[in-house]
Amino acid sequence: MKITLKHFEIELSIAEGRFLGIGAVRCGPTLLRSPRLPWTFYTESDQGVCFEDYRLAKVVKSRGGGATIVFTSHGRWLPRIQDADAMGDARIKTRRLAAPTATFRWSFRPITERICENEWHGLAMQLEVESPGVPLHWMIEDTTWEIGGAAAGATLIQRDVSTMDLEQGVTRKGAFSTIEKFFTVAFR
Repeated sequence: MKITLKHFEIELSIAEGRFLGIGAVRCGPTLLRSPRLPWTFYTESDQGVCFEDYRLAKVVKSRGGGATIVFTSHGRWLPRIQDADAMGDARIKTRRLAAPTATFRWSFRPITERICENEWHGLAMQLEVESPGVPLHWMIEDTTWEIGGAAAGATLIQRDVSTMDLEQGVTRKGAFSTIEKFFTVAFR
């Protein structure tokens, strides 16, 4: 399924009834992100529930030229939560009889900025979450944007004060990452 917004085309990644996230995004003929790894979210609540498996409910176009992707997730129990007791040990949350359902509204609208004689087109984004009885306290947005569909050759810009060069080139075997990176075992 594709959503067309003025200069942009947003592809929704759906498999076996599951909404996996956003795949390819294009501005005219230019690929802005690769569809290989969909753009998605992972969320948790203080009550020991995570939301990570989504179902697409609908896509609503707005009068202003934008669109809202509405999707839901049935909560999954997390026995160990991101918290610790006074001794530093992990906190445990017990299961409940009924898992909650969260509703997500992911809105996009095209924007244009004019700087002198140049016009620049972009997308404004907002994520709204309704999770009755289990407010979310933790959310990870898992995505990359790669002009041309590949990160190699792009420049990452560090947005903090550090002792390294704030601009780093991206290469296939490069080790640089922004400080927001979560360290994981590399895929082989």
